[in-house]
Amino acid sequence: LNHFESRKHVLQYDDVMNLQREKIYGERRRALMGANLHDFVLDMAQHAAISEADKHCPQDLRHEEWDAHKLYASLTRLFGGALLARHLHLEDLLALKTRDEIDEKIREAVAACYAEREAQVGEDQMRSVEQWQVMRSIDEYWMEHLAEMDYLRDAIWQEGYAQKEPIGVFRQEGYALFHKMLENIRRQVTEQLFSLQIAPQVQQQYSGPQIEEMQEMRLVAPLMMDSDGLD
Repeated sequence: LNHFESRKHVLQYDDVMNLQREKIYGERRRALMGANLHDFVLDMAQHAAISEADKHCPQDLRHEEWDAHKLYASLTRLFGGALLARHLHLEDLLALKTRDEIDEKIREAVAACYAEREAQVGEDQMRSVEQWQVMRSIDEYWMEHLAEMDYLRDAIWQEGYAQKEPIGVFRQEGYALFHKMLENIRRQVTEQLFSLQIAPQVQQQYSGPQIEEMQEMRLVAPLMMDSDGLD
């Protein structure tokens, strides 16, 4: 009976991890296969910016208590001061009274910054760098996430008999860790995309067989394989 219960819990933990794998591997494969990541990366950048608004202008506070100065400073770190200043001013944020207004203003500014950045480096280079950076960030933070989930599972397993539903705790805490990982990926992709010094030769460096080989190694080498090898 104890063996059966142990096996049941292992399967439940695996179900949680499989859901997360399905999500993150889907995004990795999109980059690996050379999909156009324009909309995906723009959405990442907007999510990263809105997350800063959540920190400094939370919904549950009155607008008089918001810290628009810190919000603008954090957006500057994400997109660069000179670029951001051409599309958003601190006074714009200070004048807004609702989160809906702030979110809309931020999304518009991010879209404008993204369009200018793309015009600076060229569409083809932008796609190649996006592809490379998305793969790089997912690899880095997914591996960290796996280690955190292993630690969480061990901690819950050791205390599991004192809890009514340890799998419920694992599912809840695991979701929070997964959300944190996604936030980290979005932030890193955004910061790198807007801060990298992209020279003309980058187009050749990050395209063609070289990037395909690099991505293939990133996909297979660092990650644990399922028993059927498909992952």
